[in-house]
Amino acid sequence: MSTNGSLVTENFLRRVENVDFKLFQVSIDGPENIHDTIRGPGSFSRAIKALKLASFYLKKNVAAGSVLSRINAHCIDEILDLSHKAGADVFALMFLIPSGRATIEMYPSAEQIRTSLDAVFATYRRLSHGIRFAHNTTIPPALYPQDLMDAGINTRCALCSFPYTIAIEANGDIAPCDGFFGPYNFIAGNVRELSLKDVWGQSRVFHTARLTETFELQGVCNACHYQHFCAGGCRASAYIYKHKMNAPDPICEMLYQAGLFPANSLKENRL
Repeated sequence: MSTNGSLVTENFLRRVENVDFKLFQVSIDGPENIHDTIRGPGSFSRAIKALKLASFYLKKNVAAGSVLSRINAHCIDEILDLSHKAGADVFALMFLIPSGRATIEMYPSAEQIRTSLDAVFATYRRLSHGIRFAHNTTIPPALYPQDLMDAGINTRCALCSFPYTIAIEANGDIAPCDGFFGPYNFIAGNVRELSLKDVWGQSRVFHTARLTETFELQGVCNACHYQHFCAGGCRASAYIYKHKMNAPDPICEMLYQAGLFPANSLKENRL
């Protein structure tokens, strides 16, 4: 379950405290001034209160979820720290998908990404006995430091939700994931008109998404040791970035072009 925390009350949590949540996630976009700038005055205090209450009633799998953007790249490690203090035992760090209100201009720079990840990993090491990265964390496995790679931390996350989940809008539109909603011609059908089974089997959109092979990935993905593990990461971000399903992961490509992609994650003589 994912929530902004505004409607999470003690009464609600008492009703669901015996539910075996795989993840109960509250969005935290920054310390108070940044979070409230993004989500409105008072939203930070409500989100932190929701984290504390969820930790008390649910005991485990309570996550803070943050999306890395230009506005909060300098303080992601602070978000991890304050979320842990509020009771979160899981942290989900996700990269921005330019969909809905989010735009490509909100992407952090390659330098901001590298600095932010270094700070997050340092804080994670300090807190690692009390918090873990969530399965929906979208840090590409090639970008983890060697010690966390050796511990297998970088291979515990699902970087692309398709085909494990699909997205359905309130109007019934179906897409491979919510990142494909918008002006991208990637609507597979409408659940008000066809069954999910028919859309899954007949949709050109799903057929195209399923046929994307890892060996067809372009750019740095084709030169990466994790090419066949992460399959290029988020395909929605790649498609929005280059309008191709086999485009490289935009985060990894940005870092590679800036000379900041980890050399130990590259195959030899591939680019």
